[in-house]
Amino acid sequence: MICFIRVRCISGKDVSVVAVFFFFFFQAEDGIRDAQESRGLGDVYKRQVSTQSTGDTDIAMTSRDQISRMKEFIMHEANQRVEEISDEAERSFTLDKQRMVENGHQKMREEFDRKDAAVVAQSKINRSKARSKARLECLESQDQALQKAFQAAAEQLRSLSTDHEMLVGLVLQAIGKLDEHKGTVYCREQDQAAVKKAVDAALSKHAGRTGESIELVLSQDKFIPDDEQSIGGVVVRSECGKIYCKNTFQSRLQIISEMCMPQIKDLLFPTSATFLGELDGRISSIMGSGQEPVDDLLY
Repeated sequence: MICFIRVRCISGKDVSVVAVFFFFFFQAEDGIRDAQESRGLGDVYKRQVSTQSTGDTDIAMTSRDQISRMKEFIMHEANQRVEEISDEAERSFTLDKQRMVENGHQKMREEFDRKDAAVVAQSKINRSKARSKARLECLESQDQALQKAFQAAAEQLRSLSTDHEMLVGLVLQAIGKLDEHKGTVYCREQDQAAVKKAVDAALSKHAGRTGESIELVLSQDKFIPDDEQSIGGVVVRSECGKIYCKNTFQSRLQIISEMCMPQIKDLLFPTSATFLGELDGRISSIMGSGQEPVDDLLY
């Protein structure tokens, strides 16, 4: 700093004096302004070095704090993201599980419906088979009963093979069917005598009814086979030998069995229709209760 000073001397003259002042400024630190006695520049420098070390330490600590805070922030964001991903995965897993469970239930229901339909169909088939089997057994029993009835009728007719009125009626019926003036009569060999009498009586009756004369000859060399099925009767052949009227007891019985079978069944089995209905109901109840069809349904 330069100062100009004017000084009046004793002699009365003014004298100008130039004064130069030097000022030294030092940066004051916290350690300089304490109560200790100053030790000069060396102590200041020492204190500046110590202060600089402390500042570096503070900067390092501040950096570590910032890094720690950034690390905590990153970890917090990462944890939040992990939680979001976990929640999203849990929701996706729950939805997939529900879908898989529902698909499994649907497949199980479809499989159950299919098996249930198969069981119902098989049950109907089994019921129909059991009903058909029972009906067949019932019809077979009826046929056996009818065969026994016809066999009994055949035995009774066998005892009438020489009945005069019966033979006369058979010959008259044969004459009417042939409508011929000549013919040949065949019979069993053991029935010749009875048949000859019946033929004569039938010719007389026919002539008395119609006034026509018919010539019938009883065969002496050809006879109706005498087997188990033959139970008597006559066979009349026309003169040309091409027309036969088979009027044996067995043929008449067969005609009756074919033409009058419904009436015969009604006579022998008056409750057949009701019985079959009850049989069907019994089979349905047995099959519906889960029991197996028994073999004695007809008993």
